[in-house]
Amino acid sequence: MRFHDRAAIALIALVPLGALPGLAQAPTVLRKPAPAVQDDPRVQLLKQDLTEAILGKMKESSGKEPDVRWSGRVRRQLLTLDVQQLQEGAEAGRIPRLARLAVAPLIGDSGHDLVYTPITPCRILDTRAGAGHRGSITGPLAPGATYSFDVAGGDAAACGVPYGPATAAVLNFVAVLPAGSGNLQAWPWSSPATPAPNAAVLNYGSGFNIANGLVVPFCDPTVVGTCPDDLFVKANGNGTHLVVDVLGYFSAPEATPLECATATASFSADSGEAMDATATCDAGYQVTGGGLDYSTLPATGTYIHMSARSGNGWRCQGFNDGSSSWQGTCQAVCCRTPGLD
Repeated sequence: MRFHDRAAIALIALVPLGALPGLAQAPTVLRKPAPAVQDDPRVQLLKQDLTEAILGKMKESSGKEPDVRWSGRVRRQLLTLDVQQLQEGAEAGRIPRLARLAVAPLIGDSGHDLVYTPITPCRILDTRAGAGHRGSITGPLAPGATYSFDVAGGDAAACGVPYGPATAAVLNFVAVLPAGSGNLQAWPWSSPATPAPNAAVLNYGSGFNIANGLVVPFCDPTVVGTCPDDLFVKANGNGTHLVVDVLGYFSAPEATPLECATATASFSADSGEAMDATATCDAGYQVTGGGLDYSTLPATGTYIHMSARSGNGWRCQGFNDGSSSWQGTCQAVCCRTPGLD
C-alpha cells in the first residue's frame, strides 16, 4: 500500500492544479520586463549631459571652435558609451579612449583614407616681429628648444583648416635669416610630448632663406583627446626665424547631401474618366521617388491603378468613379550631386 500511495502522490504532483476537481488554478500574471538600465530615460539624459560636458571642456581646453560635422560624429559615438566611461571623460575633459578608437577611422585618422582639400595659400606662422607676425611664437627658434603652434583653428583659424576632421596638411616651411647651418624637425603635438622624429623637414644654412613643402600630420583630437596646439617644431644646430604657409589639408571624406527638387504634372478627371499623368525630372537630375498628391482625392469612388517610376520620372494612373471631379498632381522627387550641371 505504501508503494501505491506514493504513486498516487506522485501522480497528483504532476497534474496541473486547475485539472483537479475543486481546485482553482492561480491566474497567470504577465509582467512587462524591466527596461535595461541604459534605456532608462534618466540615464539617457545623464549621458547627453556628460557628452556635452566633454565637448565643452575639449573646446575650452583647446581654445578652438570644432568643426560642426565632426562634433556631431563624436557626439553620436560618445552616446554609445556607458555612464562610467563618460564620467571619466568629463572629468578629464577629453574624448574617452574607447570612443577615440571607434571614431578615428571615420573622422580622419592619418592612417586611413583621406581626401585632400586645397585652399588659398595662407600664412599660419611667422616668428619675425612686426606687422607680418603670425602665430604664437615670436623671435627666432633657439637651437634645441621645442615650440608648438596651431595649424587648424586657434591662431590659424583665419586660414580655414577645420579643427577636428583635418589631421594632416600641406605645409611650406621657410627658414628665414638662419644664424648658421642646421635643420628643422616637425611632428604632431601631444601631451605628454612624443620624442622628435629621426628626420628633418628642412635643412638650412647661413646667408640665404630656404623653403621646403611637404605633407605633415598634426594633432588629432580623436587620438590625443584635445589639441591646444597642433604641431611641434625644433631647430637643431643653429637658430632661425620660421615662416609656415598652409596650402591644403587632408580629412576623411564627408557625405555630401543631394540637391533635390520636385517635378509635378497636373491632372483632372471628371466623374467616369481616367487620369494618367507623368512628372518628369529635368536634365541632370535622377528620379529617386515620387507619388500622388492625395489631398485632392474625392471622398469616394476613385481608384489608383499605378503610382510608380517611369523612365526618368514618376507616372500616376487612376479612375474617377465618383460623382465629383478629381484634380491633383503627380509628383517626382528628382536629385543630383551638388555642383553637377
